[in-house]
Amino acid sequence: MFHFFNRVACWVLTDAKSSTLLSGVASRNAVWTQRLRRAAGLVLRQCWHIPNLSELSLKRVCHKRNVVDCFDFSAAQAFLNDAQVQKALGVPVGLAWRPCNLQVDSAFVRSGDYMSSTDGLVAELLERGVPVLAYSGDTDLMVDWLGTKGWMEKLAWRGQSDWVAAPLRTFHVHNKSAGREKSYGGFTFLQVFESGHLVPKDQPEVALMMLRRFVSLHSDWAAAPPAVLQSGPKDLGLRTQSSREPAFLAGLSALLGALCLAWALRLWKRKEPEGQYSLMT
Repeated sequence: MFHFFNRVACWVLTDAKSSTLLSGVASRNAVWTQRLRRAAGLVLRQCWHIPNLSELSLKRVCHKRNVVDCFDFSAAQAFLNDAQVQKALGVPVGLAWRPCNLQVDSAFVRSGDYMSSTDGLVAELLERGVPVLAYSGDTDLMVDWLGTKGWMEKLAWRGQSDWVAAPLRTFHVHNKSAGREKSYGGFTFLQVFESGHLVPKDQPEVALMMLRRFVSLHSDWAAAPPAVLQSGPKDLGLRTQSSREPAFLAGLSALLGALCLAWALRLWKRKEPEGQYSLMT
């Protein structure tokens, strides 16, 4: 189930009927090589529970069976279950959003569709000029940043040697050090400081700046490798960054802006007497 976005991205690229212009693939805590995960998991799983630490963060104590319950998702849950928001997103009527559903999780496990290696699909996306971003919090116990950086270094693709040789630079947000980044040819690794498994929860502003930079038409993270640029969009069957239609991101930005405005209006209308805001119905 954690491999679905790579498979969907490759399906979008290879399906002749798809008219979607894929601008990139970004994943937090990307577990795409199961050989490494299984070997480390056997040793570490018991260690996680000895000090009652949350496996999502070294700095968070959690006594819940489901570690997601240690976080407050009430605002996101109210927003994503709002009828107008779901209509704008095209969500089928009757579906409710939940942060985590262990029954669905168990169904994936029983069906055999749990985790599988998709590093080969990442290589295919890069070969086709699709930017890929993998980011991890530096206090995440579940998917540590060293493991993420490690599989990215081992990934076999045409830019592997240049990516390995690329420097590890400081990632700045408002002129402050917020992490470390390593990027070449549209393949980007980001280690986020002071964050666990859920970067948007621990470092929301950093997550926003990261997303803005990744989707920017002029982002250095989105640069295609030289070989891809030289072969041209005709050979690849898709457009490179320099020829991407601004309308795509403009439409995406307009949708996100409309959703944020709707949320802000909802907050304003539901102001409580004490001066507090409530998202709950």
